[in-house]
Order: sequence, then structure tokens, then C-alpha cells
Amino acid sequence: MKRAVAALLCALAGAATAQQVSDYTFMPDGGRGLLLRVFGTEGSAALATDPDVGSGDVAAWTTRITALDAGLDDKQVRTLAGFLAFSALSPEWNLSESPDVAPVPRDGRDIALAECQSCHSLFTGYLMQKRNVDGWLSVFKSPFHMTMHLTESERRVFAEYSAVNMPVRRDDVPPELRF
Repeated sequence: MKRAVAALLCALAGAATAQQVSDYTFMPDGGRGLLLRVFGTEGSAALATDPDVGSGDVAAWTTRITALDAGLDDKQVRTLAGFLAFSALSPEWNLSESPDVAPVPRDGRDIALAECQSCHSLFTGYLMQKRNVDGWLSVFKSPFHMTMHLTESERRVFAEYSAVNMPVRRDDVPPELRF
């Protein structure tokens, strides 16, 4: 009973924080946002049929994105490369927000915002953590994270994003999220 109450309070605290702070622009863009910025709606839809999407080859995607000279910095290139290398993309991406079309897969930023803060502080539990990809993947081995409803692809996209972009600078995090 105590665990159920604690879980409920945890979820309510996360929901309250999410409602109070709606501006998460301090967090680096994830692969979905970068994809649309670099390729636009039409280019992103065409890219969904590329046989290399979901190949797991971050190095190849890094080379391809760098060659585009799209004005991305190194972290953004690596973030987009990780997203494209591990996303389960489809030509039916919902780039227009039409409800009858499949949505663009969540990126690491989307997953962190949707999943992490419902049980613990986004600040201490995520934003201030420095881990490599394997370190972020190991997070999902703990009993409370094993029950998260994430595909293996989503876990890998989250780990790639987090390894590149975390930790963020403390001063970049709004004071109301520093707990």
C-alpha cells in the first residue's frame, strides 16, 4: 500500500511540474526536431524510405549528415545520426499532424520529457547525469525502468540522445526545475 501511495505521489509531482513549466527549450533538440529542420517535411517523408534508416550505423549517418553542411553543430549531427540509425521510421510519417497518418517516432528528448519526470526529478535523475550509450541503456535494467513501455528502438534512441546531450549546464535549467 505504501508503494502504491508513493508511486501515486511521484506521478502527481511529475504532472504538477510538467504543468508549471511548459518551456523546455533549454533541452537540446532531439532527432525528430533536427530531422524536420534539416530535411523539411517533404525531405523527411522521402528519407523514411531510405534503406539505411534504422540500420544501427551511427557512423555512416554522421558522415552523411556532415556532408550536407546543414549548419548543425557536432552534438546536433550526432543526435540526428543516432535518431536515424535506430528509429523505426516509415513512409507514413505524420509530418502534417494529420490523425490518419502514422506519427514521426519519438526522439530522445520526447522520451525523456514523457517518461523520466513522472517518477523522479528531471534535474537530478536525468539532466545532470553523464553516461555513455551503454550507461544510459543500463538504466533500463533496473526493476522500475524495466516496466516502461518502450521499444528497443526507443530505448536506443533515448540512449544515443542522452549520451550526446547530457548533462546540460546547470545554469541552463530553469530554477523551478532544479530539485
